[in-house]
Amino acid sequence: MPRQKGMVLTDRDRALLGYLAVARYVTAAQAHRLIAPDSDKAVTSRRLARLCEDGSGPDGEPYLKRLAYQRANSLPFPVWTLTPHGRDVAGPFAPGPVVPFLATAAIGFVLRVLAVNELLLALVLAARRSPVSPLVDLPFRWRGVSDPLRFQVRDLLHPARAAVLRPAAILDLPRERRRIFVEPELGVATLSPADPRRKHVTRRLERYGTYVFGSPTTDPRGTWYSAAFPDGYVPEVLLLSTSEARRAQVEASVREHFRHKEPRFTAGAFTLGGAVATFAPRVTPAATAVPRSPNPAPAPASAAPSPARPPGRTVFIDDALASRLRSGMRLYVETFRSMRRQASVHSETCPTRFALAAAPSDELNAFYRLLNKVVLGPPPTTAGEGRP
Repeated sequence: MPRQKGMVLTDRDRALLGYLAVARYVTAAQAHRLIAPDSDKAVTSRRLARLCEDGSGPDGEPYLKRLAYQRANSLPFPVWTLTPHGRDVAGPFAPGPVVPFLATAAIGFVLRVLAVNELLLALVLAARRSPVSPLVDLPFRWRGVSDPLRFQVRDLLHPARAAVLRPAAILDLPRERRRIFVEPELGVATLSPADPRRKHVTRRLERYGTYVFGSPTTDPRGTWYSAAFPDGYVPEVLLLSTSEARRAQVEASVREHFRHKEPRFTAGAFTLGGAVATFAPRVTPAATAVPRSPNPAPAPASAAPSPARPPGRTVFIDDALASRLRSGMRLYVETFRSMRRQASVHSETCPTRFALAAAPSDELNAFYRLLNKVVLGPPPTTAGEGRP
């Protein structure tokens, strides 16, 4: 009996196809976390192989294609992507626009996409209700950017010149009406070059400022950003780093950029763990309410009604974010002390004096204890660190 062509797609298959429609590439480890986190890895391997063999088209086209790459140490590094037929099928299951098909791509581009996809996968796992839940129901949208964001730079000394932005992805949060441009900082270029014009983080932030607030016409109410995204979402820039050291360098560049100018948009530097800790709670669905019984038993007359529990949310704090919070508190204490000392010196040495209001020591100490003892735990002993 001849073998029947085609295969029946399961809900997990559709989730994988929908994920690849916006992610472009997936590794075996990522696919396992997505479709079979509670099963043996061999289950995922067999399913990937099956999706590469048969499809539902008239000629039995496969859904996936296995791409064989090699790492720098010559070890094999396979990844999977959608075939043209798979892209056609995956559209209705995708949590965003389907990215264009690429027949070939360099290993550097693939690694860059996979690094950003770790954030996408973490958000999918945090937002979905089960491994078989449709990804189109996720409370966010992910755009894998293929075409650059084009605009023009104009000033009084030079004619208008073309410029582009190439974010790796765009994350839309409809509930917050915010749009996050994901920019990976993978450590390819130095952040402190000898030539200050080569500070690419600063130049990138300048281009985002022009794109978000620059006008393509004489009407100042229209901007390049609003022309491309007319939905009114508030833009943010997420600079994603692979290590805490790199994140600290990028964050220093962001602070330097905004030091002498008014911040015109939000930009933040995160490691992958910090980005997941920050954005996962923003896409996590609210807990499902327990249905009430149609005939509840009456409470005893002497029982006092229990007070309503105030709403809350779960916050994830990794080591990188905890370190930034402790560092911020330490800088705040040092700045507060310095301002008090300078004001006292001014009052003692200058004819014009002014009375200092009493420092809110009790409130500051209460905030210090809340942050360092309740939220983060006892901080490490560091010279110069103390309460206000």
